[in-house]
Amino acid sequence: MFGLLGITIYFLVELVRDTLINRKKNQNIITCLRILIILMSITIFSKYVHLKYFDYPTLLIVPLFIIVSTIYLIYEKQRDIKIVASIVFFALLLIPTFGVSFYNSPYSYLPGQKQSRYNVSEGVETTLPYKYINDTAILLRNQANRLRQKEEFDSAIIIYRKAQIVDPKNPTFYFELSDCYARKENLEKAIILMDSAIMLDGSFSGFYNNRGLLYYKSNDYYSALNDISMAIYYDSTNKVAYGNMALVHDALNNSKKACEYIELAEKLGLDIKIDEHLLKIKKYNCE
Repeated sequence: MFGLLGITIYFLVELVRDTLINRKKNQNIITCLRILIILMSITIFSKYVHLKYFDYPTLLIVPLFIIVSTIYLIYEKQRDIKIVASIVFFALLLIPTFGVSFYNSPYSYLPGQKQSRYNVSEGVETTLPYKYINDTAILLRNQANRLRQKEEFDSAIIIYRKAQIVDPKNPTFYFELSDCYARKENLEKAIILMDSAIMLDGSFSGFYNNRGLLYYKSNDYYSALNDISMAIYYDSTNKVAYGNMALVHDALNNSKKACEYIELAEKLGLDIKIDEHLLKIKKYNCE
């Protein structure tokens, strides 16, 4: 990400120098390309840190960048090596970000990232209070759960989808599908599925807690705060939500709040040994 910042600063300085100080003429395409390179730096950064509000500007910036870059590379006789290098650099970054799937996280294509995003090895089982429409839905869910426990997530997803067809208004399947996608490191898809579960039942604490955790793992801390607050609002005894709230406050460098929520979680019976991060927060930040 520091490379993106460096590119932005360099081309911003070049843009100001040539247009305002040196007042060079006949550089329309170069000026346009420099502006697009600056915007592309912001675009790539927003995609890699999952800032969804920049998706719509991206739909305009990326095609313009591709068109202007192509024109520059074909027709410009004296090419600037730094501009060419930047074009190639952004083209490579665009392959995982947009070339495969517009909404797929680029983290899933980067080496060493698969265990650094979700990384939930242990947790507290959530009991879902929903009844099933028939025995077929129950059988499919049991089959999918066995596959999920064996970490055969792709196969589990197929069975859960079949169960959804049988029992489409049951939030259980959205919740459990979300867990499958999260463990496949597709947190964006997992969040969308939790959105659907909450649409079906907007008062179940566990759904907000899980979506809040997904936001936390996606570095969207303020969305995480909002969701976990809702989880506590709907169930003030949700000990896991208090633990997750501590994690979010720690990420926001609010150690005092993090310690307060750890204390509340432990009073409600949460064993913080299930989360190494909570243990570290308590050890190094809490009295």
